[in-house]
Amino acid sequence: MVARSRAASAVPTPATATPATAAAAAAGAAGLSLLVLQALRIVASTQPLASLGDAFGALLRKESIPVVRSCDDDRARWAATKELGASLALNEPTTHNFDTLVSNLAAKLETDCVRDGQTPSTEITNLVQLTTIYLRHLVAHGPVQWADHCPAVETRIRLVTVLARAIVDMPLTHATHDAYESMLLLFLAIVADQVDYIDADPNDDDEPAISPMILALRACSLDPVLLIQRLFSLATASASTDPPASATVGLFGSLSSMFLGGSASAKPVDSRRAATLAGAILGVLAAMRAQVPAFEMALWSVADTADAGISYRAVLRWAQVSVADASSALVLYTLVVKNGEFREVVLAQTDPDALLVPILKFIYQAFFQPINHGTVPTTPITPTGASTLAIPAPTVLAAASSVPYDRIYTHLATLLTLTHDDAYLAALMRVTVAAPAWLGDRRILALSLADLTVLVLMRVIQGNLATVRDRYLHAQCAAVLANLARGWQHVHPAVALRLVRWVDVVARRVAKLAVGALVGIDDGNETTSAATTPSSPRFGRRGSWSVEAGGEVNPPVDYAVYVDVAALLVHVLAAVLHPVNVRFNAHVVVALLVKADVLAPLRSEPQIAAVVARIEASIEYFRTKIPTGQSPDAVVRHVADAAMAYRPQPPPPTPELAAEYHEDVDTGAFLSSVAWRAVYAGIWTAEARPAALDEGLVDISAELGGVQDEDVDLDSRRGSLDQLPAVSIVPASPRGGGGGGAL
Repeated sequence: MVARSRAASAVPTPATATPATAAAAAAGAAGLSLLVLQALRIVASTQPLASLGDAFGALLRKESIPVVRSCDDDRARWAATKELGASLALNEPTTHNFDTLVSNLAAKLETDCVRDGQTPSTEITNLVQLTTIYLRHLVAHGPVQWADHCPAVETRIRLVTVLARAIVDMPLTHATHDAYESMLLLFLAIVADQVDYIDADPNDDDEPAISPMILALRACSLDPVLLIQRLFSLATASASTDPPASATVGLFGSLSSMFLGGSASAKPVDSRRAATLAGAILGVLAAMRAQVPAFEMALWSVADTADAGISYRAVLRWAQVSVADASSALVLYTLVVKNGEFREVVLAQTDPDALLVPILKFIYQAFFQPINHGTVPTTPITPTGASTLAIPAPTVLAAASSVPYDRIYTHLATLLTLTHDDAYLAALMRVTVAAPAWLGDRRILALSLADLTVLVLMRVIQGNLATVRDRYLHAQCAAVLANLARGWQHVHPAVALRLVRWVDVVARRVAKLAVGALVGIDDGNETTSAATTPSSPRFGRRGSWSVEAGGEVNPPVDYAVYVDVAALLVHVLAAVLHPVNVRFNAHVVVALLVKADVLAPLRSEPQIAAVVARIEASIEYFRTKIPTGQSPDAVVRHVADAAMAYRPQPPPPTPELAAEYHEDVDTGAFLSSVAWRAVYAGIWTAEARPAALDEGLVDISAELGGVQDEDVDLDSRRGSLDQLPAVSIVPASPRGGGGGGAL
């Protein structure tokens, strides 16, 4: 287990202010009253809570601690109580105040809520919030200190059990709203404790490192299925409902209030915050595999049960509207990969665009962001004052430090699993959608989902080659593209032109790298010399050599990268031009006819020479079937007619481009990093975050044998380095699979 220690940084205060004044100011900024601040100080002080009797409970019954309902509030409360958390960590070995706090909370929850079914009192709600605040601060001090400060095992087991039971049994009403959200936040802090316990050696067969709270969760007597069902019910409830609005007060409302005793201003419970917390808990549980085997099986085997309020379609809607959320991405990935019944529901959807288009949009916009953050006008004014046609805002490659690689990996693994199914592929070819505005191509009005996916994948591969050259991302995109090419039909003319143009650029690049010529590539247009191409201080040029740490260029690496891309594109063309598919892909043939000798630079590459020769023979066949002087539409018709009689001898082999996703034995290193970012990225600052997730990155990068830019923000690309022991892609094609890390 990787242990860490972190000194708590004090809240900056003016030189003339006393610590008490500064703490009060910070508490006021976080929405905490002086009475609440007094309760927090008592817990963190050197005076044992056990010596106060009921005086501390009486203080908690006077005023409610405000409930945290946003990331900003959470961050403000974290900063306001950081100093008190450091004091508690210092005094806990002698006062045992946190142990007493947890014991009191467990006893009162069990007596009042679980056993008697009462609405949580103000004291219980405040105890929940105090426990959450200090639990997170103690966890932030690292596994070594937290192991010394955590309550006794019996106390932890009792708290986790009664808290889970209260979450399952307690209804979410106006009366329980604040207490319920507070309990969900506490449970999230409990399960998120595990994200900081990561094995230093993923190949070690010993018992995985488990945090104290997760050990208590494993000993919990509550059936995990009940808790998982309740969390799914909460998370998916708001996906199909609109935000609650105030009721209209009219004649009927007034009469109802007078004669029926109702309230004219009554409105439904706002469950959005509870849904967010429930989804975050599910995401963390999905990331912890061997640590919580009972909850792991309960999550994997969750069933479509009306009695439990769980609907696969509701879960799918939740995933569709929250694709940018790391927790929902983790849950969707887990269910698609592990739950066969849920996967069949996803595959059988008559509207696959409802899930696919949001995922593609998220991936595309993560790499290509609008210039000036979208402030470029879409209807520019000409010098004459007339408005021109609306155009999409131009985009630019995003800095790698801002690209959420962890979520992109997760979504691409989900797409790879889905595209392995032939019926799903057929649906992608069949379903047509309007060209989304974010695609930024006015030439395309409508296209199939397969065409849209190919366009996004091509752009992502190009963007990846232009920046950090992440090998695992490249392998994922190539695998999904291979699956699509297996039965790709009715290719859009603009997509066909884009594909052939990219083949041309890559082929010429391979030829020049083979003889050692230096070129730069910018959006498919070559420059005369690499020396005249401006380079970024953080990443290599678009299409430049891979630069090693010593500053020396490595031409063989760059050459191998582009040969791999060329091999992928050649196999895609071979699949599209196979006699089974070519009669549906006349536009690809026409694009290859227009771009004569596009594959000529690849004829000498031994690994694809035979495939290149077969493609060129096919194109020559179609060239002889087209009379001279034909219009473009007539050329397409002639190609389509010739394709009906196309029977090459000997028959080409059946396309073998097919990739299947497989998880490795241990996925904790990758999934835990995704869960950590989902829960704590907005709270813990760069100097106060789980350092265990940063350990060993240099060693892992060296083991990959690739090139890693030292200037890349490790926080944003954490998953790309941790994923090596976590997942593997096994394409069933001659190309083979990819590893992880940088190309």
